[in-house]
Amino acid sequence: MDTLPVELVDRICSFACCDGGLTACSLRSACSLLYAVTERYRFHTVVVTGSQQTSLLRDALRDALGSGRATVRHLFITVNERVDRAATHAALAKDVICLAAPTLETLVCLVESVPSNCPMYYPISSTTSFPRLTHLTFRHPEILTYSKLIARPGTVIQFPKLRYVHVAYACPVSILTAHSVISAITARSGDSLTHLRLSGVALRSAGTGALYNPIVPVLRAMLRLDPALGLPATPPSVWSYVIQPHYTPRLFMCTREEADIRETLDEVVKENEKKGGMRLVLLSPIVHEARWMDKKSVKEWKMEWLMAQASERDALYEYVEGAGRGSCVDSDCCTQCGSRITINGTGDTEHGLDTCESCRA
Repeated sequence: MDTLPVELVDRICSFACCDGGLTACSLRSACSLLYAVTERYRFHTVVVTGSQQTSLLRDALRDALGSGRATVRHLFITVNERVDRAATHAALAKDVICLAAPTLETLVCLVESVPSNCPMYYPISSTTSFPRLTHLTFRHPEILTYSKLIARPGTVIQFPKLRYVHVAYACPVSILTAHSVISAITARSGDSLTHLRLSGVALRSAGTGALYNPIVPVLRAMLRLDPALGLPATPPSVWSYVIQPHYTPRLFMCTREEADIRETLDEVVKENEKKGGMRLVLLSPIVHEARWMDKKSVKEWKMEWLMAQASERDALYEYVEGAGRGSCVDSDCCTQCGSRITINGTGDTEHGLDTCESCRA
């Protein structure tokens, strides 16, 4: 090790410390040279999934901030009332996110459950600025005990560089609720926003009576096809909207309900394609047998995220067509920045290239 140039050791450590913090901790305890070299990567990529870990990370960040050594770039954090007395855990999570905010680039926040007196829209409802954040994923718990976040006029921009947003629901909600909540995030974002994704969107046909949610009007508003509906419009900078629909559990599904939903969605998709609007990507629907709930575990979320951090999976796996089905690079999407590849800024898609003009320069 002593014979290697420090620059090479530094480079090796930078690639090694992207597994949530495990390798960074091991290297720091190996020898004085590695301790010194890995110090800058100590908080590069961090995973915390319990209140004890969150508390330790908060204290470590506070100590490191005093010497300017706390640079969290990628954070995966969870909150779970059933395991960790969420009133305390939620406060710890908020502290960690606020401490990491100045340097944070990607954030995944999974809420398993919280008490009703604990609003869990961190970092969405905070006043903290995230000047470098580009990727945000927020998963709501199985039981929503807090009020819906809404977009308000004159909202301060918190995410000036945010490009990719994924809002997921453990228990599916109506498309109206899902779009309203993600609109509250887009209202706090700058002009860099290009990709949105909603997971856990409950779609029911018109034949389900009082439980019917207005698929067509909301979709048309989302796609900027009908701005007169009074619903929040998707920002003009967004050109890709991915939706993971959930259908009624088969045990309660009405006759022809699945076919009715498909026909309804197809009509809107065709209209959107004719008008050349933003790209709407409808993933394969999830049809539950009896219980209406997303079964994706925290372990699965964490594994996918760590694979993306280690470049073992496309970094845009959540946001482009094919999301959730392994490596998935959009054929018209820059593999470096995710923007649509166009010819001299004309808006015409340039096929056969994997990077945009800016990244090739």
